[in-house]
Amino acid sequence: MNTPASTDKDLWVSWDDYNRLVERLALKVYESNWKFDMVLCLARGGVRPGDVISRIFDVPLAI
Repeated sequence: MNTPASTDKDLWVSWDDYNRLVERLALKVYESNWKFDMVLCLARGGVRPGDVISRIFDVPLAI
């Protein structure tokens, strides 16, 4: 399935791109040497990235 073209109103991202971007975010967090003991995410769009990052860093997830 092809991803629709993005517009000024909508940004369309494929699942592969989405997962790659979440992994890039996790890498930036890792490279920052930031120490944290929990990931806090907002339920409106943040659960999936929060879940992935909490699993990568093996810390609890709070929603």
